[in-house]
Amino acid sequence: MLDRAIVASLVAALADTPVIFLDGARQKGKSTLVKAITAGPYPARYLTLDDSTLLAAAIETKASASVDTKDFKGLRALAEDAGDRFLRGIVLSSGPTAVPFAANLHALPTAALWGLGQG
Repeated sequence: MLDRAIVASLVAALADTPVIFLDGARQKGKSTLVKAITAGPYPARYLTLDDSTLLAAAIETKASASVDTKDFKGLRALAEDAGDRFLRGIVLSSGPTAVPFAANLHALPTAALWGLGQG
């Protein structure tokens, strides 16, 4: 088993949370860590957002109020790979308003997330 402090935290979180999203820099061992946990202390299904056969939508985040077309590069690549399975791509930013960029590609303010469960 990998000797990482986060292993105990992830296994504890899985006890009452059916899905955990693990995010971080590329090539730092996230997939290796999760595969080791699902093969050992917590048998579970491992899904990766790198598998385009599983995807229908994706969200990118940006720590800025302004969003432009280059911020959709990854979502456009995913849409191309996923084809008809791609439903929507969203870039979340600290901007004040929602802005459509292309078919099924939108920029949304993070504040919109707090209004999703209301009404």
